[in-house]
Amino acid sequence: MKRNIIQLASSTLVVSLPVQWVREFGIKKGDEVFLELSEGNIIIRLSKDKKINAVTLDVNGYGRFILRLIICLYTSGYDHITLRYKNISDLRLIEKVLKDSIGYEIIEQGKSYCVIKIITTELEDEFTNTLRRLFLVTKNVIDSTGVYLKTNDYRGLKSIPDLEITINRLTNFSLRMILKNKNLKDKTPFLYSAVNALEKTADEYKFLVYHIIDSKDSLSKDALLFYDQVNLYYNQVYDLFYNFDLDKCAKNFCMAEELLDKYLLLRKRNHSDVIALSYLRNVILNITDIIYESVNINFKSFQ
Repeated sequence: MKRNIIQLASSTLVVSLPVQWVREFGIKKGDEVFLELSEGNIIIRLSKDKKINAVTLDVNGYGRFILRLIICLYTSGYDHITLRYKNISDLRLIEKVLKDSIGYEIIEQGKSYCVIKIITTELEDEFTNTLRRLFLVTKNVIDSTGVYLKTNDYRGLKSIPDLEITINRLTNFSLRMILKNKNLKDKTPFLYSAVNALEKTADEYKFLVYHIIDSKDSLSKDALLFYDQVNLYYNQVYDLFYNFDLDKCAKNFCMAEELLDKYLLLRKRNHSDVIALSYLRNVILNITDIIYESVNINFKSFQ
């Protein structure tokens, strides 16, 4: 059905509803309707309520797999989960993993079951802010770790893994919103891969910190300089992600190749740096994956 657009004042456009629709749905003056964009279409809804994705599972005997299972259900978009178990240890695992799942809360609990529900209102535009925050928290990890490494501040290094909880929460929420946001449908696989690459980047710095704390090793001047160069690479790719430019993609890719060549030279020069350098190598590879996904995201949008 076609309807004409009516202009009221200088900046307000109005479309009328067919009278038969008004009668069929009982729409009255003063009622609220909700508008949303979906794959290039404007959809008018009488209710903001959305379909509830629910599942009931028996997780008895699953052990620590429960941790991954709940995260998978969370990022897949489930809103209501009933879990059955026999051991209190299973409940403790469930309570632990909820700390990494923004909005998930236990709303009902019995002797051998619990019900988890998403209790926050998830707005589609939250994804943009959450992803940028994930980039910034990861940058904070990188910058702070660099400062602590240069000053042999082991106490400071021990504080870095505490940021993992924040990164995990932001990562999981980003992945959940990617799948639930219909406006991102064409870019879903590329954004999903970019977020995972970002989380893996943060993980490598966490592993690097654990290594330094356990070994009590100090990085050589060459290794610290290399650390700063990898940090610069991250900052440039972060800027590229939000200010896409194909020429910058090519330059950053060349920078990655140069860094990987330098990694091979440094690992031969100082054997005590080999393990730390291997973590930085993995960081380079993960950051480069973000470049690839940036290309996919931006060229997909041109179709």
